[in-house]
Amino acid sequence: MSSSGIEPEAPDLVCQLDNVQGMVDAFSAVRWKRQQDAVVELSEHGIVLIVEEIGCLQAKVYLQKELFVQYEYNAQGRPRFGVSLGLFVDCLNTFSVPGHSTAIEIRYPGPDMQLLLKSVDSLDACIYAEIRTRIPDTISWDYNFEPAGTTPLSFTVKSAALKEAIDDLEWPGSSIQIILKPVPPSVTFRGEGHGDLQLIYPNTAIPTITLPNNEKIPAVFVFGDSIVDTGNNNNIKTLAKCNYPPYGRDFNGGKPTGRFSNGRVPSDFIAEAFGVKKLLPAYLDPNLREDLLTGVCFASGGNGFDNITSSLPPAFTLSDQLQQFKDYIKKINSAVGEERSATIVSKGIFIICTGTNDILTTYYTTPFRRFHYTIDSYADFLISLASSFIKELHGLGARRFGVLSLPPIGCVPSQRTIRGGLKRKCLDYANKAAILFNSKLASAIHALNSTFSDSNLIYLDVYNPLISLIQNPAKYGMLNA
Repeated sequence: MSSSGIEPEAPDLVCQLDNVQGMVDAFSAVRWKRQQDAVVELSEHGIVLIVEEIGCLQAKVYLQKELFVQYEYNAQGRPRFGVSLGLFVDCLNTFSVPGHSTAIEIRYPGPDMQLLLKSVDSLDACIYAEIRTRIPDTISWDYNFEPAGTTPLSFTVKSAALKEAIDDLEWPGSSIQIILKPVPPSVTFRGEGHGDLQLIYPNTAIPTITLPNNEKIPAVFVFGDSIVDTGNNNNIKTLAKCNYPPYGRDFNGGKPTGRFSNGRVPSDFIAEAFGVKKLLPAYLDPNLREDLLTGVCFASGGNGFDNITSSLPPAFTLSDQLQQFKDYIKKINSAVGEERSATIVSKGIFIICTGTNDILTTYYTTPFRRFHYTIDSYADFLISLASSFIKELHGLGARRFGVLSLPPIGCVPSQRTIRGGLKRKCLDYANKAAILFNSKLASAIHALNSTFSDSNLIYLDVYNPLISLIQNPAKYGMLNA
């Protein structure tokens, strides 16, 4: 005797995502209340998350199906369900492992059923999660999800730049007018009686951000170690100096300036990218004059989050750099007044780049910390110091932060030469330590964003782009890396 089973109905949606951290970053960049719900709408074109409050649109996030490595849509019509945004992001975070390409499957069986998140990689920290869904409230707006390019006016914008610009237009009214213009491509936000804010997108490059009163990013401030030091170590007694050839051979006139590079360093490129200036001067540069108002670099080669690190060899600790920043504020207060000085600080960009020396030197090369910490607990210690430093900068008026991850520190040329053997291989244990630290740093930045609702903190991943370059040099037009 045989029996035939009933074929189970296909789920409304099955999709696979291989960039979980990217999705976490996208959702984290949208300001919503921790306990807030979102309405999720599914379609053949992708997924849209809608956040409303009292019938007013707060945010709308489109996830086109092209973002997914697999997108299997089986529903009739466009089903909707409600889900807790905070819970959804927390679950995504459990799957996200910085330095590792995490892939997950997202499955929605159908109405009044749980949203399922499942790891497709056994290396992930979490392998399965279920999130309760609910019948959504009535949506007050019509959200048609059309494929890119089908609307009369369509151009690509950088979401971080858009959010940054909108944050700078503080209007007390209940509504704003949004105007799109095709030539040149631009978006104008108009608050009645409170002026306009316009973003112009002349090409596919990073858009120019025009703030109220046509004021651009006023200044860039950089703190950290030799990766971003533009010459502060020239002014202290230390072996960690590079104000001699061959350093600077590709700099202006081939002159060494104290930058730990043959040319410019990331501090300079960041300042230029924000349209501030091509070179970011060292705060201790004796020739520093008019450049003061548009930002300076406080970084010191040999620095770390850990004060012990900055004594091997001597470098300015983060506490030293913080004190220098306080002195900087006094100087610009005298030059332009407290009100203008507060604007420079609050609208300026603060970059933090350090931690490599803590792990490579203080932890793995000297015994000072290994007696008391495992690498995991030492990373926690460093993260607590990083968080405290950011909080102190916030207390001084800083509101826009970019915090760089550790690079693949096991692939630093000095480490490959000293410890990498005849083939100068990357040090796996050091790279794993960097991945561990970066995971904790990303979580700390996410937590600080929730704490400081008046600020914008961004985790800047440099590990993955650099390890990709090292492992696949030909892909980037290089013979080796």
